[in-house]
Amino acid sequence: MPTKQTRPLKKLPANIGILLLSVILVCLPHLLRLPLWISTLCLSLIGLRYFHETGRIGLPGKFLRLLILLASIAGLFASYSTLIGRTAGSAMLLLMLCLKLMEIKGTRDVIVIIYISFFILITSFLFDQSIYNGAYILVVVLSLVTTMIIYNHPTAQQKSVSQALRQSIKQAFILLVQAVPLMLMLFFLFPRLPGPLWSLPDDGQGASTGLTDELEPGRISKLSNNPDVAFRVKFEKTPPSPERLYWRGPVLSLFTGKKWQVLKEDSVSRLNLDDINFSLPVDYTVTLEPHNRHWLFALEMPATIPARTLLTEDMQLLQTHPVRSVTRYKMRAYLNYQLDPNSIVNSYYYLQVPAQTAPATRHFVKQLRKKHSPDAAYINAVLNYFRTENFIYTRKPPLLDKDIVDQFLFETQQGYCVHYASAFAVMMRLANIPARIVSGYQGGEMNPLADYMIIRQSDAHAWVEVWLPGKGWRRIDPTSVIPDSRVEAMEDRLRRQDEQTRNAFKMKQGWLSQRLRNLGYSWDRLNNGWNHWVVGYNSSRQKSLLSMFGADKLSLQDLALLLAAVFTVCLLFIALFVFRQKQNKLDPIEQAYVQFCKKLATLGFTRKPEESALHYAHRVSVLRQDLRLKVFAVTRLYNHLRYAKHPSPRVFPHFLNKIKRFHPHKIKEKPAIK
Repeated sequence: MPTKQTRPLKKLPANIGILLLSVILVCLPHLLRLPLWISTLCLSLIGLRYFHETGRIGLPGKFLRLLILLASIAGLFASYSTLIGRTAGSAMLLLMLCLKLMEIKGTRDVIVIIYISFFILITSFLFDQSIYNGAYILVVVLSLVTTMIIYNHPTAQQKSVSQALRQSIKQAFILLVQAVPLMLMLFFLFPRLPGPLWSLPDDGQGASTGLTDELEPGRISKLSNNPDVAFRVKFEKTPPSPERLYWRGPVLSLFTGKKWQVLKEDSVSRLNLDDINFSLPVDYTVTLEPHNRHWLFALEMPATIPARTLLTEDMQLLQTHPVRSVTRYKMRAYLNYQLDPNSIVNSYYYLQVPAQTAPATRHFVKQLRKKHSPDAAYINAVLNYFRTENFIYTRKPPLLDKDIVDQFLFETQQGYCVHYASAFAVMMRLANIPARIVSGYQGGEMNPLADYMIIRQSDAHAWVEVWLPGKGWRRIDPTSVIPDSRVEAMEDRLRRQDEQTRNAFKMKQGWLSQRLRNLGYSWDRLNNGWNHWVVGYNSSRQKSLLSMFGADKLSLQDLALLLAAVFTVCLLFIALFVFRQKQNKLDPIEQAYVQFCKKLATLGFTRKPEESALHYAHRVSVLRQDLRLKVFAVTRLYNHLRYAKHPSPRVFPHFLNKIKRFHPHKIKEKPAIK
């Protein structure tokens, strides 16, 4: 009975193993943010190449590869509705890279894969410019350069795996160190334009911040405590007290009965700062983490507007481009301000409540309004209702499956800031008082190891603004009236306290908790420095640096010439260094052969500069027949290692061993051939 033939298994070649590892490292940051089908396909293609190299499976043919390519393009278009843009374009490059692994036939294909990998590596900065990502990319660059050396160096594949890997990593590290002067020179001197050099189409990626452009109370039954940093703030003087730290973000004015939404762009008008009365200025600088939205955050009321930003009528700071990288801007805010108290823009939106919404609340408001006719008295009565009834501030509220306002006010009475702000705004509108919800952040935490404040995603908050005749818009935070005894989470209770009280509470915690917290502050300080000096190095900082050397008046053309001159000098210096190193250091094969020639030179057989290895061996063997076999054995191995298209990795150790054991003085001399 014939037996089924199985494919013989092979050991994974070291060079292919390093290549596949490098490709995985390049893909990893993107795989974590892409749809599952893309990540699965990429890893499957890498795994397919691995199993092929170990003899377990064959590679797909041209027709099947074409089908995979077309299916991938169709899948990308179905997922993103485009093939360009930040996310869709990166995903397509990633798929092309992994598909290229299916057609490796020679070194040229490997070099193409490495070049594509370098390009994909750069695109990861479009998503994350943190110091974590910078350190990770440095490691991957080292891996890719090591792969290039292994594939291009004539002796790397002739040694043991560990020896070749160690030497290649060492060479890659030296190359990167030699590139540091060029990198620094390009970083500091390359012309920095005030605006972006280019922009990517909007790929529809959702925001990564804790805020959105709509709020839907009752749909979330558990609110997570996200410790990620939203932005950092450095005050010029003493920071304001916690009750004044309201960082204004999106303003939600449209109420559908189920959720709150921001006004459309065609409904938004600009605010004229000349119509505002200011007092009590506060100067500060914000370092905002990317969130893929147009919002900038600022204290109320912003008196300065950053470049390429507008201030809307509802006091939102909107940047012309989404915030997709760390953004740094200086601000001045006036904590005491007065808008026009006698006119209101878009008043319809601030009074609108769907007709069938909140019937029980309508009845309650009607009764309450009869008792408290003045607007101020009515507002206080509503706040007192929240204060005296059994309302609880919790991050784990029950879901609202009925009317969201009625069920919260008269049944569950449990929720977080969005629930309270929504119910309060509806109660104001039903009493004919214009109201809107403002979302943003409240409070902040000073880093005790540095002079700046950290605002985290867990500080996200929502409050209400009401418009009163003769007073204008006034901020009302209904959650502030809930007693501490009815606030469930300790973090939420501490957020209401001043810095001294919070620090006293932290000191009561255990030794380990304090050390971990200080470690977190140290790491955040390092991140802030990275954002300040590296990510935030813009045209103004470049100008300040050049002014230290009296070169701040240089035009872009002059700066480009200076860059070219310094670049040329650096290249000449590196070329001279490399040339001198090459003069003093030969590759391992040549080093061993030179040692062999030195041993023969002690017998008077000095190799001539124009003499090839074979001619040299022939001359020695003619004069010393007793050395003929050993000399020609070493010479054949040397020529094989130097000139063979695919030299065997076993030859080099054998070559070294023969030279080590070659002692011509111990061989008995025989007469020369006549």
